[in-house]
Amino acid sequence: MKNGTCPECKSSEVYYGKVRERHGGLRDEHQVVIPTDADNLYADTYICIACGSVRLFLDEQSMKNAAAILPRSKNWNQVS
Repeated sequence: MKNGTCPECKSSEVYYGKVRERHGGLRDEHQVVIPTDADNLYADTYICIACGSVRLFLDEQSMKNAAAILPRSKNWNQVS
């Protein structure tokens, strides 16, 4: 989806929120906050208006934080 093509329906009608400054740093106005035991993770939201598919992708800093937080989390379990 990040490349502008929906993986579900192959449409190019994919949209992403615009970036604006908030709380002293750049954040996407449509960024989703995912609470964890230790810190929040931030996910960018992509929407396909052709089929309604929605995908969330962690931002770069949240990817690093997730690798440290989630394996020890009480509220998140690895899918097996």
